[in-house]
Amino acid sequence: MNIKPRLGGGKSGDPTLYIDLIDRKRGILFDCGLFYFRHALLRKVSEVFISHTHIDHFIGFDTLLRLNLTENRRINVFGPPGITQNVIGKLQAYTWNICQNLTLIIHVHEILPDKIVSTELESWRGFAVKNVTERQHTHRLVTSAEFSVDYIRLNHKIPSFGYSFLEAESCNVQKDVMQAMGLEPGPWVARLKALAFESDGGERSFQIGDAEYSRQELIHRLIVRKPGLKITYLTDFLFEEKRIEDIAEFAWKSDILFCEAAFAEQDRAKAKLTNHLTAKEAGTLARRAQVKQLILFHFSKRYQDYSVLLNEAKHEFPNVE
Repeated sequence: MNIKPRLGGGKSGDPTLYIDLIDRKRGILFDCGLFYFRHALLRKVSEVFISHTHIDHFIGFDTLLRLNLTENRRINVFGPPGITQNVIGKLQAYTWNICQNLTLIIHVHEILPDKIVSTELESWRGFAVKNVTERQHTHRLVTSAEFSVDYIRLNHKIPSFGYSFLEAESCNVQKDVMQAMGLEPGPWVARLKALAFESDGGERSFQIGDAEYSRQELIHRLIVRKPGLKITYLTDFLFEEKRIEDIAEFAWKSDILFCEAAFAEQDRAKAKLTNHLTAKEAGTLARRAQVKQLILFHFSKRYQDYSVLLNEAKHEFPNVE
């Protein structure tokens, strides 16, 4: 997939991360503060993952609703305990007496310690509750053939969820090897790619035209596996030694870690009081998680010079933006 992540509030604006699945015409939103995305992007959003509902993380939901209100689609909203009532409260703030021609569905998934409660809200019924279902708790919230999304619970004096997007592994065929073997492109290429992700069971032979080949030999010679892109989003939480290894494991070897860095070390007392990270702590987490790139955001507006925060993080982890 062609994937492009982008922050909606910059370094010090409201936290929101948009993952643009460009060739799928689909978007995924992490948090929903005030953002500066083009309207066309927000009309592609299929899933919204909310860390918590402090105003700077949730006020943009109204804009998302407004831009999608007349669309025939479903938006899935995932979030911590209380998210269902938070969304219903937003929707009930408006009058819906002429909503009979609307077709938008908001599907809220409230993640509780022992289960996930899903509630459907239909626009043509004034966003009245239609169905409420429960499923077993899992840390993997979304699973599809192309990507998955996991969550981790963080401590911000209230639950604050971090999320990790993982693109599914893919594979490519080495065209030069294929030509050297005298093979022509055809439908068999897609079949071989699909078999590359299956176990060794099943048929050992593989038919191409009138010729028969060893399935495993073809996979070994022609297929190059490509690991999926991993993007982790962590914001609004306290750096605690008792939890840091769990958080590092969650973000382990992310291609990009988007991590808050609200304060500099000189204001560490303020960071602890408000349950936020310092830039140094964000760098330490990135180093422990062995990520490839760290992108800092959610800077306190008290800092006019961002280099103070960036340099602190770079002392712990070099690849910081």
